[in-house]
Amino acid sequence: VLLVRERVDGKWTVPGGWADVNDAPSSAILKEIEQESGFTARVLKLAAIYDRNKRNHPAYLFHSWKLFFVCEITGGEARTSYETTAVEFFPLDALPELSTGRSNAEQIRRMHQHHLDPTLPTEFD
Repeated sequence: VLLVRERVDGKWTVPGGWADVNDAPSSAILKEIEQESGFTARVLKLAAIYDRNKRNHPAYLFHSWKLFFVCEITGGEARTSYETTAVEFFPLDALPELSTGRSNAEQIRRMHQHHLDPTLPTEFD
């Protein structure tokens, strides 16, 4: 699993972030992956749309939905950014300390299931 270490809290998460105004979700995630990890990718499927408040995240000032895409790396190489201090691949059974405001182990494991079985339907709250 590709994870990046957040500069803000020193913990790990899947690449992602806020979409800019007028950005399509699929374009936004590709931009975030490249900005935070150095890799280019293509979107394979939208796996889930989760209500942040219903998915075991710490309290947060704003309400948001989290869109999880299954992607395939197409190029690039690992590099950090102004938001990240490390880029690494981890096995599912050895995830590092996660930045749970961004993603949690349950979500990462579920997205791996979507990766293994692309016929799983998109999940939503």
